[in-house]
Amino acid sequence: MSRITIISMLAAMLAVSLGCSTQPPRVIAQKLYAQRDQAYANQDVSQVLGFVDSSFVGTDDLGKRMTFEELRSKLEQWFAEVRRMKLENNVTGCKVRGWSHGRPLRE
Repeated sequence: MSRITIISMLAAMLAVSLGCSTQPPRVIAQKLYAQRDQAYANQDVSQVLGFVDSSFVGTDDLGKRMTFEELRSKLEQWFAEVRRMKLENNVTGCKVRGWSHGRPLRE
């Protein structure tokens, strides 16, 4: 079965379970992505993990296997770090110089 067919079937099943069967799968997918993005914005671990199957086994950046519980633990740590960050971006002035074909660009 093709990948698109499987995605369409999953979206249709999800639409029926959510009670919004009149909407096309693309709209449903957009709503789900918006909900996921909002969960990250709210830093809500439970809501974020609601989008992940509990039998999840993935790999981290170093290629090490990571179970669902390890993912939960890492997300909780990451959200705590993000809450403690004080992000500040200040640009007071900048000048860009560049070269093109061995010659400086006009300023």
